[in-house]
Amino acid sequence: MKLLLSSDALPAATLDELGVACRRRALAGLELVLGRGQGHRYESLRCPIEAGDEAVVPPVPVYWLALPGRPRLSELMTWAGEAHRLGAGLLLRAPVEELPRPVRAALVHGSDLAEVEQAVTWAQQQGMFTCYQPEPEALQQGTWRVVLAQTLPTLAHVRLPGSGPEGQEAGAPTGVGAFLAALTLAGYTGTVALIPSGPDRLPAWETWLLRRRGWGCGTAAARQARAGVSR
Repeated sequence: MKLLLSSDALPAATLDELGVACRRRALAGLELVLGRGQGHRYESLRCPIEAGDEAVVPPVPVYWLALPGRPRLSELMTWAGEAHRLGAGLLLRAPVEELPRPVRAALVHGSDLAEVEQAVTWAQQQGMFTCYQPEPEALQQGTWRVVLAQTLPTLAHVRLPGSGPEGQEAGAPTGVGAFLAALTLAGYTGTVALIPSGPDRLPAWETWLLRRRGWGCGTAAARQARAGVSR
């Protein structure tokens, strides 16, 4: 299981700043969210007019590109090609019938069981994957267990709210630790992207990811980085 940083946690950050944040918190790489005008500007960087023939080289590995809404086939083909170049997958918010090959894609779902069933069925029919984004209340109440049992055979990615600095707040049980423990016990080998539970949490995430003091190196730093995730 690899822990990633979602650009949703630092929506104003440049690609280089996201790379710095990953290294500071000993995270394996990035989930880049597209179509929201975020500071990484990856959509513009990959625009043929602006990028020319130069390939963008992210400062850390990009594991997933999250597409907005239901992309047109032309958009899907463009981003499928870019994902293949990066060795990344595509996160889809709506099922699509035609997928360019050899793209790897995962359909995002929440905890609604009808939505879960749709995502799992789509993944099985397409030979693709699912991505679970549990709601904060599902994590706190433990209702994620039923969902995880259904989606786990096709699960490749998790978008996990309530982690990072939110897990370090005193008296604020997020349920994140129990969820991650269940993934570990199930032998999950996919990725988990850390995301804020709401926009009001963004200042705390910026401080947690970009602060410049209190860091050691090597194994000790990695243990400290994961402290907020394991609670």
